[in-house]
Amino acid sequence: MTVSPLSKPEGQSRRSDYLRYLWQLGQADLSSFPVPPWRQQLHHQAGVLLQAQAIPGPQEEEWRATSLAGLLELEWTAAQAPQVITKASPEAKVWSGRVGDLLAGDECFRGLGDLAGLGEVFTTLNAACFTTLTVVRLQPGQVVAAPVELKFAIPPGVVTFPRLLVVAAAGSSLTLLEEYVSTGAGPSLTLGVTEVYLEPGAQVSHVRLQDQGTETYHLGRTLVSQAKASRYQGCTLDKGGQLSRHDLTVCHQGPAAQTNLAGLTLARGDQVSDTHTAIIHAHPQGFSRQLHKGIIADRAQGVFRGKVVVPQTGQLTDAGQLNRNLLLSSRARVDTQPQLEITADNVKCTHGATVSHLLEEEMFYIQSRGLDRLATEQLLLRAFAAEIIQQIPLASRRLALMADLTFHL
Repeated sequence: MTVSPLSKPEGQSRRSDYLRYLWQLGQADLSSFPVPPWRQQLHHQAGVLLQAQAIPGPQEEEWRATSLAGLLELEWTAAQAPQVITKASPEAKVWSGRVGDLLAGDECFRGLGDLAGLGEVFTTLNAACFTTLTVVRLQPGQVVAAPVELKFAIPPGVVTFPRLLVVAAAGSSLTLLEEYVSTGAGPSLTLGVTEVYLEPGAQVSHVRLQDQGTETYHLGRTLVSQAKASRYQGCTLDKGGQLSRHDLTVCHQGPAAQTNLAGLTLARGDQVSDTHTAIIHAHPQGFSRQLHKGIIADRAQGVFRGKVVVPQTGQLTDAGQLNRNLLLSSRARVDTQPQLEITADNVKCTHGATVSHLLEEEMFYIQSRGLDRLATEQLLLRAFAAEIIQQIPLASRRLALMADLTFHL
């Protein structure tokens, strides 16, 4: 569906007006078909909250390092649902379609919206406007051997609100690839939300690839709930977008939950790539490890904010977090801030961050073995990134990403 372009708001209320501009676009698409009663409440609740919200500015701590000023200059022709391309084996229950097609009370959609905290403005906007929903649901004890692949294809010139719900029942196992790409040149705005539920003993390996065009804005949020003795392995790779941000929150909702997070940011040109994560150890005997790496070139900017939270209820937690970055230019920037918030008194938690350049000593050693300087640079960059890319459980994707990993210093 297309609607007439709306004028960009001006004046002191510009950020709040621009949010309502996006909301109006989303509502125009949503009004084109009936919404079942069980969805109307979430849309209405989110709409009420939006009236008091605005596009974040640099005065807000969570957005201090990432400016959305460029977004406020853009106009959109419409809100439009992305094309969702699904590849899954028959034993995996995957559904994707318009919310107006859903039947009220369908058990498949239980839990939708329960995790997505509506205090965050773009999560609220997604809740108020999403028109398509993709669901992956496993039955108790079900093991899906082949990966489920979901590709969200985003056209230029529009705003999209992708929504994904994943429910892994007790004792089930799943490998999921969630991918975002552009279908043409030009700017677009993607505001996506993914909710992942792991019931007791469930295991989910979740890969998220963002490779949209260099003129796009991508603002995504992933929320994960882990019950007792569940295992979540998340791997994210962000390489597209003029500005991209991914907020990932994992909450342990039962004892002995295990979380392993790996991430890789590749930014060049004038790109800005922002990653915010939080792991909340709300129950005892939790385990988590996080390694996030960044390769930042040219005039690009990388941002990493990682938080590990251990309240009094999280005794015997074992958590470790590390952020490592390579700057390939004197004009490249990285803003890194790993954080620990601990009130429990019987835990083992570590965190750290490094920012460096390619070392001349390493370059000299490899060049002395017969490689020229360019080949040496690419070898060291691939070795740096391989620790993350090798965690992607699809061999074809690993090979393609390694082959495409070319930076010019």
